[in-house]
Order: sequence, then C-alpha cells, then structure tokens
Amino acid sequence: MAAQAIGAQVGADGHLATTETPVPRADPPQLLPSALPDYVRELLSEKALREIGLFNTMAVGQLVQKAEGGARLTEVDDMALVGILSTQLVRHRFCQGFASAAVGEGDRIKVVDRVVA
Repeated sequence: MAAQAIGAQVGADGHLATTETPVPRADPPQLLPSALPDYVRELLSEKALREIGLFNTMAVGQLVQKAEGGARLTEVDDMALVGILSTQLVRHRFCQGFASAAVGEGDRIKVVDRVVA
C-alpha cells in the first residue's frame, strides 16, 4: 500500500491513522446582531414566511428568537438565516414588488410576449 511505503500508519479499518490533534477553530463573527433591524424582522415574520411557503415558520421563529435572545448562533444557524433572508429579499425585490422601468421612445428593446413549447 502506498501509505505504508512512505511510512504512514494505517489503522485496522484501512484508513490513515494520525496522532495530530485538530486545531480549534475560532468562532466566526455573528452575521446578525442581537437587535435585528426592522426590515429583517419583517422578512422573517411568520406572515412573510407563510406567504412564500418555502420555510418551516416554527423553525425560523426559533432561530429568530435565538438570535434576538443573544444566544451564540452556530455556523449552521448563520447559514440557515442567510439562506432564508436571501430568498426573502429576492422574492421581495424581484417577484413581489418588481416595477419595470419605463420605456422611452428611443429605447431599443425586444418585447417577448409568447412562449413556444
């Protein structure tokens, strides 16, 4: 085996054995402050989450309570909140409240008004 050829120790399970201890990782900074801004609170509200219908409102509510309560959020909690907020912002900005720009007389645009299967 190649690992044995270079002098590495191979365990009974066939995996490389190591004597190194993992280096503790510094806690990442909190992505959300404990006092959530109003727009974030609105996007994470039960009403807004229910309207989009993509997220478990109870689970998101628990994450929000955890963040507002000052508890240290895990990296997974942070990633979940970023994903939820990103989805809510895209929906709010581009789906729900999208306003197309006015088209001027000299603007060169192509209007597609039908879909061909």
